[in-house]
Amino acid sequence: MANARDALDQSRFYDATVSASRSLLVTQGQEAKEDAEALELFTSFFVEPQLVDGSFRETLEKARSAATAGDPELAFEGDPEEVAALVETVEALYDNMDSSLRFKPVQISVVPERGAGNGETEVSSASRNPAESPSDGDIEADREVEFLNVACPMNYVKTKLVLEEMEKGQVLSVLLNDEGARNVPRSTEGDGNQVLSVDQMGENRWRLLIRKG
Repeated sequence: MANARDALDQSRFYDATVSASRSLLVTQGQEAKEDAEALELFTSFFVEPQLVDGSFRETLEKARSAATAGDPELAFEGDPEEVAALVETVEALYDNMDSSLRFKPVQISVVPERGAGNGETEVSSASRNPAESPSDGDIEADREVEFLNVACPMNYVKTKLVLEEMEKGQVLSVLLNDEGARNVPRSTEGDGNQVLSVDQMGENRWRLLIRKG
């Protein structure tokens, strides 16, 4: 989001559009390697569910067309005021994001006054040391996933998305690295789930058991 704001201030409207589109994809468990992919994913996960106004489709499409040009910034034909409104919309989405990475729809049709500060949402839960977690080896998991090579916060986002597919009371087993074992448990507890155990399975390898709340 900072990159989007900087690009906007420097009149780099293509870069601002792409940076704004990339900034919240992680909350949906998505990563984009190319600019065009980021624009497509933003449309799918934020425009189509009506989290942002559908009027931004035209700006996003113009950015997608420009992405394949030799100089995308020069080829981009988007309206500067629309790009500014898109950046403001993404910032507003971030500001109203709750601890479960859920959003309330945002509608910005004109360019607001700048200068509003960005809030930061912290996941509310006590910090947990994985080594202090009780073992619960007798519990059988209903589903198992492995996120050993997934960095924070993407490992939490992917865990959250899997839990959303499960029934209340079911148990999920997640394999995580050291960083994930420190951070994912408190985040999932903040969502109302129960962490049953965090057991070390080897070097930089932990097994997290979560009962869906």
